[in-house]
Amino acid sequence: MRLATRAAAAAAVSAVLVGMSALTASAADFAGSATATDTNSSNLYEHVTHPPLPGGGGALWGGGSLIFPAEQDGSSGDGNQAYPSVGAMLEAPRPLCADGSLADDGTVTVTVSVQVRNDGPSQGRAYVGGLRLYANGDDVVNQDITFSAPVGHQETLTVSAQVPAEALESGDIGVHLSTETYHQPSGTTYNSGTQWTADQFSATYEYGVGEDCADDIPAVAPAVALGAGVLALGGYGLFRRRQESQTA
Repeated sequence: MRLATRAAAAAAVSAVLVGMSALTASAADFAGSATATDTNSSNLYEHVTHPPLPGGGGALWGGGSLIFPAEQDGSSGDGNQAYPSVGAMLEAPRPLCADGSLADDGTVTVTVSVQVRNDGPSQGRAYVGGLRLYANGDDVVNQDITFSAPVGHQETLTVSAQVPAEALESGDIGVHLSTETYHQPSGTTYNSGTQWTADQFSATYEYGVGEDCADDIPAVAPAVALGAGVLALGGYGLFRRRQESQTA
């Protein structure tokens, strides 16, 4: 009887500790908005036709709008076409259990979106730029702006991918946005200058839930376990006092 009661008490206390560990990593720890830090776009994608936009993309990453000015020639690119670009690095902390161990399963889904609009005066020509997501320097997923986007065209670009959790924690997830501001292939001017506006940027993440401190314990486990522990320990105390009174 003594051993059984002790075992019940120990199990209840253990459940309390495990339950508290599970709840330490709350839903808010697993998902949220990533911090975006401006970076030179050539750190992500370097090509003569995709020069960094002067001034970078800080205004966009900070929640505002960003203008990609129309160009009169392709001198910022290769002389025939130009796709000024901006880049950012994303970062977010990983969720932790009460004992400091990682609560995620080693993966995280990152979703990035941004709205772009062709302000004119010219229509785009064929490929006119797009949004790319990088992980540890590798191009993971991308979405192009609608080819030959006409003046007034507006759309929201969205890219999403599951990437290594440590890449987001260490700030090694990159975002690259480019737009066509001039296009004159083979001496024929198809886009004599297009301004673009980008806004409504968002970057969210959701870590995969690991098995160590979240899945098996229901939300009520700490309270229930604590109650069971008190009852078990109380029962064990009564048993001891009964034993002592019988031997007195």
